[in-house]
Amino acid sequence: MKLARNRIALVTLLAVLAAPASAHAIDFKVLGGFNHTKESLDIPNLAVDASANTAFVFGAGVDIGLIPLFSLEADALYENSSQDNTALGQTTTISAKAFNFPIQLRFHFLPFLSVGAGPYFRFASGDLTIKDKTTGIESSKTFAEQNTSTSDYGGVFSLGASIPLPFGFSVVGDARYYLGFKNLYTGPNTDTSYKYKGYQLLAGISFEL
Repeated sequence: MKLARNRIALVTLLAVLAAPASAHAIDFKVLGGFNHTKESLDIPNLAVDASANTAFVFGAGVDIGLIPLFSLEADALYENSSQDNTALGQTTTISAKAFNFPIQLRFHFLPFLSVGAGPYFRFASGDLTIKDKTTGIESSKTFAEQNTSTSDYGGVFSLGASIPLPFGFSVVGDARYYLGFKNLYTGPNTDTSYKYKGYQLLAGISFEL
């Protein structure tokens, strides 16, 4: 029994020592990277082949230490997204911009690695840009004209890394997967489903406030 208690105490001590040194600190992050979006589009009696294009994303966030091994991260990101949709032999490229606000609870299982999960909330910015890849004709349409919602919510899941630098700075990286919960289609066809999904590769600098 005594040996078991000693083992539990040792594991607890190692867990505390492995926690980030600034367990209750607030870190500010500046992030940028690539956005790879591929919305799922399900239209009855119409086969749509969707393929994602790489676009850019940038923004900032804060990471607030809670207790050893855990922190809360909140970000504000400005995203560009682009996707090719092919239906009935015609391919169109649809591009959009949005503000994304992910909130994640992070578990720092190693001093330099963490996993995170939580909700996100997205809001469209401006109109959609639609380009016919056959003719090259480009046009701008509102989300309402495309029967598409301008807001979205869902879940975000991530794997993050942080490499300490001198003077309280760190190099950070994050691989994120987004899964939308909301049907973005707002038209009259109740059988149509259109949901957001995609992933991001982010890198940047963080520093302690």
